[in-house]
Amino acid sequence: MIYYARWQGWTTVDASDGVRVIHQNHDYSHLPNNQPPYHLPETLENIRLAGGEASVFFLRDCNYHLPGGELQHARLT
Repeated sequence: MIYYARWQGWTTVDASDGVRVIHQNHDYSHLPNNQPPYHLPETLENIRLAGGEASVFFLRDCNYHLPGGELQHARLT
């Protein structure tokens, strides 16, 4: 999502310093060997279809961040 938004020229904000994020705890019992899906064939195919690893963006790739509730340009790394 971050890659697509940046490619479209949209603003992306890493708000993780200013927003409490809650993620439901769960296991991976529905997957082979109870392992996370990161290296499963369908995951790798999804990455390929999305444009390859170059299109995998992370929070550090957002162009703004929100430390202390104040919107700031992110530093380039």
